[in-house]
Amino acid sequence: MSSIDLPSDVPDAIAAPPEDREPIVRQELAVSLYREEYLSFGKT
Repeated sequence: MSSIDLPSDVPDAIAAPPEDREPIVRQELAVSLYREEYLSFGKT
C-alpha cells in the first residue's frame, strides 16, 4: 500500500479524537475518489 504525506495541520483541523482522524481521512479520500469516478467497487 502507498502512503500520502499530509501537512500536519490537516489532521489537526479535524474535530475528532486523534485516534479517529486517520480512518476519517481514509474514508473521505475513498468517497471523494469514488465520486470523481477514479475509484470503483470493482464490479463489472
